Amino acid sequence: MKKKKKKKNLLVVNIEYALFLAASSIIKLLPTRLCFFIARSAGAMIYILDFKHRRRMIRNIMHAGIAEDTREAARIARKTFAHFGMVFVEVLKFRSIINPQNIREHIKFSGTEKNLRYTFGNEKTKSRQTIVVAAHFGNWEIAGMAYSIISGRPMLSIMRNLDNYKIGAHLEKMREEYQHSLQGKKGALKSLLMAVKKGDTVCLVSDQHASTGEGAETVFFGHPARSHASPASLHLRTGLPIVVGSLMRKDENFNFEFIVEDVIEYKPTDDREKDIQNVTQLYTSAIERMIRKCPEQWIWAHRRWLDLDRKKGNSTTKTQRHEDL
Repeated sequence: MKKKKKKKNLLVVNIEYALFLAASSIIKLLPTRLCFFIARSAGAMIYILDFKHRRRMIRNIMHAGIAEDTREAARIARKTFAHFGMVFVEVLKFRSIINPQNIREHIKFSGTEKNLRYTFGNEKTKSRQTIVVAAHFGNWEIAGMAYSIISGRPMLSIMRNLDNYKIGAHLEKMREEYQHSLQGKKGALKSLLMAVKKGDTVCLVSDQHASTGEGAETVFFGHPARSHASPASLHLRTGLPIVVGSLMRKDENFNFEFIVEDVIEYKPTDDREKDIQNVTQLYTSAIERMIRKCPEQWIWAHRRWLDLDRKKGNSTTKTQRHEDL
């Protein structure tokens, strides 16, 4: 039975929210370059002080084979801490710098003609309704708004609610613009199916460890990992193509690259469990390819692999049962 997460003390919630509002106000007033400098400096300080996550990041980077030695892994981990702070700055500064009129000046695209046509459309065709599989890579916070602006198609994103519900509500208001709406994981199935019926694109973040009840076993960076199978189930149920995409930072001038991996259109067989595992592996591999382009822009602190830091008995090679969408 899954242990129920303990709610945060109201005093802690209010203190964190007050600090968040104060930091937000300061960042909005300061020049962008100074904000990025502060974010990098704060990241470097947290890297030193947060021994637990620093050690886990370095271990995970080495486990994935991204670095040849611990010195290189530590360098990537240090840059990852700075990246988190820069994401926060970009979220708060986004609206004052980028708008629907100039967004194409700040975002370039990489992917085949078919991938980009499905995702964003072109002069001749509209964007296709798809299932977008995203990751905590690059700036995932503004990627949804960027997609909706450029494609012109409404999108519903499924998100995990933050532990601090006041900060979560504040960020939710900022995210829900330009036809981009959000839905918490609780009750997500009904909202997903309604969005699909309306012709909207739906987005699911699928780069973290999935529980036994909602995942399929895959290979991620050469090691067994349990990945979220909901996009695969939805794809097999609706026939909508899957597009894996993320918004990667190119510099500190609010220039990004929208990476779009190969469109997934899987022909189902009589073996549904195997089909779900195969489709889940396809987008898990696509997420891995994106991360390899810029490892420091992905969250390495999560416990992601079944053969690393797992209790005995959880590292089976069988496909796990999942939620049947």
